[in-house]
Amino acid sequence: GGVGALLVASGMAATAFAVRNVGTNAVQVTLSLPDPGFVEIEIMDFYGKRLGTVFSGNLSSGIFPMAPYSVKDIDNNGIKFMTLHINGKMVLKKVMTKVR
Repeated sequence: GGVGALLVASGMAATAFAVRNVGTNAVQVTLSLPDPGFVEIEIMDFYGKRLGTVFSGNLSSGIFPMAPYSVKDIDNNGIKFMTLHINGKMVLKKVMTKVR
């Protein structure tokens, strides 16, 4: 089982889809980017503290399945968010909640 989240960067037509695999404690992110640019994908807690960076760097246009990002060291208590930054614009989406 996993938790899915679709991020649509308004006005940019870029999308990122994240699925958390509870069995492996990893988040798999796939990014669709219509235009090249600097991309940063981060996991943050409810208070805005950055817990980890899934990817940071320049990408050409295309579809990019990112390497699974391990969240085993991230506390499962509370809500977590994924932020998608593309060329200075940002979108935020809840991707994880407490798992029991």
